Amino acid sequence: MNCADIGSVLDQHRTNSLTAAERSNADSHLAGCERCAEQWFAHHALASERVSGPRPGLFADIVGGAGSANLEPAPRRKTAPWVSGVGIAAAIALAAVIGWSLRQFGADAPHATDATGAVDPTAADTPARVERFREGEHYVQLATTRPAPDGADGIVIEEFFMYGCRHCYAFEGRLEQWTVALPQNATLVLVPAIFNPIARLHAQAFYTAEVLGKRELHAALYEEVNRNRNPLDSETALEAFFGRFGVDGGTFLAAFESPEVEARVRRAEELNREYMISATPSLVVDRKFLTSPSLAGSAERMLAVADELVARERERRR
Repeated sequence: MNCADIGSVLDQHRTNSLTAAERSNADSHLAGCERCAEQWFAHHALASERVSGPRPGLFADIVGGAGSANLEPAPRRKTAPWVSGVGIAAAIALAAVIGWSLRQFGADAPHATDATGAVDPTAADTPARVERFREGEHYVQLATTRPAPDGADGIVIEEFFMYGCRHCYAFEGRLEQWTVALPQNATLVLVPAIFNPIARLHAQAFYTAEVLGKRELHAALYEEVNRNRNPLDSETALEAFFGRFGVDGGTFLAAFESPEVEARVRRAEELNREYMISATPSLVVDRKFLTSPSLAGSAERMLAVADELVARERERRR
């Protein structure tokens, strides 16, 4: 092979599909061509392709041929040409042997990740997911082993929100987009943050909408409080609000004051205490990790932190 042939192989990503004869010719050329050798192994590093097992005698052939390689040192180099040639040859041989060892002995190899950051076992030759976020800096680990919420399966992400929180209101649209891209085994559960009596009243309204099958009122409640400047700070005001969406007063009051809604509100209060929620919006991933805009740096980065934590939990479960 010559330089043009090596370039064609790299352009077509055929380094791992060469025949034995082609690979032998490639090895011979790489041993004597510094430029092609650098491109070859840079291609492997970028694509995270594992080098196939070295053919018998490759190391000896490369080292033996390195002394006769016509390698011109850079003008500023003071080392002899034969030193540069041997160094390059040794690097090539070492990379080949390491790649063969990884395949033979099952050393920890990089794992591929899908769009969510989870390991894809069908693509073992792509780069490992880099962990960007650190415990204590971008999120905290919770001292709790609470079971998953009723009806939730897989990895649960709980968002703590308040209708009176303008940051939650601004974050709501972005959260909806993010939820659509969650992996199939991850579920978002909304939990009202209850810091004061009005927040508790709003929590009752949230769970009343759930019980009545009116989940679309979640966005409407945000709009009413933040855009329309209606605080909805009484049962009467909430009854009138629900009435605008086809819920008569008797139906609203029966649900609003029901034991089921009260039980859900109390459970939300327990979660607030157990997770020590102090700000909204906040995200709790798999009942283990808490992150928030103040921890992550922004609401957008909070979602990135949650993505990484979900990916880690998926890997751990696999």
